[in-house]
Amino acid sequence: MNVSTSILTTIALLLALGSTSQVLATTDNPVVRVTTSQGVFDMELYADKAPDTVANFLAYVDSGHYTQTLFHRVIADFMVQGGGFTPSYTKKPTRPPIHNEAYNGLKNKFGSVAMARTGDPHSATAQFFINVNNNSFLDFKMAPYGPANTISRSQLAVQDGRSGRLTSKDCRGRRIDRSTLQKAKGNNKNYVCLMQAILDDKTYSIDRELASCLPQLKQLRQSGKLDADKTCSDYVNERHLALKLVHVNWGYAVFARVIEGMDVVQKIEKLKTGSAGPFRKDAPQPAVIIESIQRIKPQQEKIP
Repeated sequence: MNVSTSILTTIALLLALGSTSQVLATTDNPVVRVTTSQGVFDMELYADKAPDTVANFLAYVDSGHYTQTLFHRVIADFMVQGGGFTPSYTKKPTRPPIHNEAYNGLKNKFGSVAMARTGDPHSATAQFFINVNNNSFLDFKMAPYGPANTISRSQLAVQDGRSGRLTSKDCRGRRIDRSTLQKAKGNNKNYVCLMQAILDDKTYSIDRELASCLPQLKQLRQSGKLDADKTCSDYVNERHLALKLVHVNWGYAVFARVIEGMDVVQKIEKLKTGSAGPFRKDAPQPAVIIESIQRIKPQQEKIP
């Protein structure tokens, strides 16, 4: 085979791969198989991009929470939502809500999977939805604090420049306001409260951060994250200064994508909907039952 033929063959192969809906995972991220009354599809979970959300989702998977639940809400050209109700439309008990990781750079594009939530940005528990359209209005958005902000439905939040994490409430559950950051920078107690909220870590303390910094001091200096003449106290102070007030529209945290069987999701999307259980509309008819969600190997054989 000459070079030209080889190139043409490669192009043809790439085009063929691009035209199929069956795409296998190519990373070490976990993959789960969703078996429903309408068919089977696989999802790759972005543990590298949304670690807390994926850990939460897998905790529900491993406990069997999703077995015999419903896709209870279906809106054509928008999304398919499930994971929270039994076939009798009884709401299932859940774990505590999780921190919203929508700032991870992943978008609510066709085939992506995101966490459902209430109006509180940090209220997601077990329910998730699959985007059947490019729903950019559900994406996270952020702008610097100030009069130039044009983000609709925005909240004030504090961002940690080192971790990238944000919070719109302090550790006491109080909404961030203009004075929150000023108070934190002037008082260790308020700073600790803010860091506990940002990191979603009730055990955070300055002493603990200093203790964890000491073994890494040499590496921090070599990496340029800390000047050669600086100490761990300087490191904490710099982190302190890295906190900034921003405007945020939290959006919905994408944590997975359908990598095989998207035609099954689209089949569910096209079902007739109406009233069922506590829902006056958008409940698929017939009901779509999630028979199970189970972990599989990233490179397991394709769906039959």
